Amino acid sequence: SEAVNALNTQANQLTQLATQLQNMLPQIQDDPVTTGLITSNLAILNMQAAQLKSQATSTTDQLDEQIDTLEEQFHDAENQLVFAAESTYLGIKSMESSYEDLIRQRTTLATTVAEMEKRHELGQISDIQLQETQNGLVQLDSGISTLAMNIENTKGDLNLLLGRGGKEPFTLAPLPAVTDLQIAAINYEKDVGEVLRNSTEVRKARDAMFDANDQDNRYTKQAAELTYDNTVNTVRQNFLKLCRAVTDKRQLVTAAQNDFALAQQTFQSQQVKLQNGQISQNTFDAAKATMETSLNAVTTAQNNLFTAYMKYRWAMRGIVSTS
Repeated sequence: SEAVNALNTQANQLTQLATQLQNMLPQIQDDPVTTGLITSNLAILNMQAAQLKSQATSTTDQLDEQIDTLEEQFHDAENQLVFAAESTYLGIKSMESSYEDLIRQRTTLATTVAEMEKRHELGQISDIQLQETQNGLVQLDSGISTLAMNIENTKGDLNLLLGRGGKEPFTLAPLPAVTDLQIAAINYEKDVGEVLRNSTEVRKARDAMFDANDQDNRYTKQAAELTYDNTVNTVRQNFLKLCRAVTDKRQLVTAAQNDFALAQQTFQSQQVKLQNGQISQNTFDAAKATMETSLNAVTTAQNNLFTAYMKYRWAMRGIVSTS
């Protein structure tokens, strides 16, 4: 910086002047008064030059520390932004999955309403029974509309996080699958050390503890040490939860896949029965809706697994989030 350069320049000038005076001493060695005066000035010049160099070094160290702090802050902000974008992306995928479920429910309910209206015409059900069924469809339509609005709003949030216009349209690609190999590589005892080294919370608590150690207040030091220990323990516990969550979500994927396989077999059986005239179209449609819902449950479970694994990976980079 300019300040450091100015200090070094002044120190060099004083050093050069001291060198010139030093070179004069042999020429005036027979004049003890002048020699003493020059020797005294040499000591002063050397002392001033040393002070200036010390100030330059101190200023450089302070600037380096400030730069390191700014780089850490920038890195933290960058990670938080990317983490927020990924979390928002996953939130949209979850809402889209729920939206597909609601649309299927509406198809089934609309068929039921049509049947109830026909039965009402035939006098088989009361006005209240028909109204209750119709109200259910109205409420479902309202829920679908609200969810669609929330999806669009959240997509706008994601656009802003990506530095784009809030209304720019886009379609999200399917989430990548989390492999069994990736899950098997998770090892809490091995990974927790890296998590603690990279944790933003731990680093801030450690810096606060170091700052407190420079103070004379014993209680401030103890408080900072307790805060640091508590932060480390909290990060450990939260990371353990994240590791366990990945395993749990993987089990739920397997359960959802088994349910889908059963629903698929039932649907295929109902398809044959429909062709043979053994069941009604409504019964077949119900089996089809069940199969589609179970397939969507598989997608939801896989999305939840990816979310859990994503949080595990972010924890390894310093952001430990259990929310």
